[in-house]
Amino acid sequence: MVRLLLAAGLLLGMSAAQGEVRVRDDAGQELRLAQPARRVVSLAPHLAEMVAALGGTAQLAGVTRFSDFPAELKDKPRVGDAHALDRERLLSLKPDLLLIWRGGLSQDRIEALKALHIPLYQNDITRLDDVAGSLERIGLLLGRGEVGRDAAVRFRAELAALRQAAPGVEPVPVFYQIWHEPLYTVGAGHWLNDLLALCGARNVFAALPSLAPAVSREAVLATDVRAIVLSNASEEARSGWRRFPAFRPEREQRYCLLDADESERPGPRLLLAARELCQCTTRWNEQSAVSVEGR
Repeated sequence: MVRLLLAAGLLLGMSAAQGEVRVRDDAGQELRLAQPARRVVSLAPHLAEMVAALGGTAQLAGVTRFSDFPAELKDKPRVGDAHALDRERLLSLKPDLLLIWRGGLSQDRIEALKALHIPLYQNDITRLDDVAGSLERIGLLLGRGEVGRDAAVRFRAELAALRQAAPGVEPVPVFYQIWHEPLYTVGAGHWLNDLLALCGARNVFAALPSLAPAVSREAVLATDVRAIVLSNASEEARSGWRRFPAFRPEREQRYCLLDADESERPGPRLLLAARELCQCTTRWNEQSAVSVEGR
């Protein structure tokens, strides 16, 4: 029994004898902490949200400018954002762990952070399942391994339930609109492609090489798009399509409005966005079925 318990401790990444934490991050590097992190600085809103979801709000020494969920993060010290990091402010907080999002920082900025010689955890999420793994590993780093495992189990279970309920029909071609002027969408390697596929939809620009490419309105009109998913539900976001009344999503009013913070921050709230999107695709499929029957 003792051997089994010790083996379990090693699998979790923590040495029972020393309290050492060992975790391999999404860049493939192994982090070794002599003890769980006590002063964490998060350099991405979704990572701060994960820490809070694991009960580690008190361990957050600093966050970035747009870290506003949950509400208790609003009083945390700010260290700038991905484009303008306040290095002196960050160092003054004396962090023993930095959490960064690889997709939100250039390699030069990542190397500059490595030069600070503060343990660095690099997070990269390309699929919905990656959220669960991130919760597990960050839980270990915080000394909250059991909480992280439980959170991951719940996330995977809810995701499996959504997959089970997904319609077995031809995916609906959609345009995912991040911003309207200029038009921004999502390309290859983005977790939103997985979110769309989960709900029976297909991103018409999934092959574009960058995470958030700009596209022309003409390029969208030239696709086989049947619906538009909007993460910015302002009047301006939809008004640009009203100039094209024959455009199928406008003609049939097939729009799905998502909360950008839920869908574009790859944390636990992605499941909320998934439920909203799946309701939209179910409605579109029902409308198509009625249209076919009525012919």
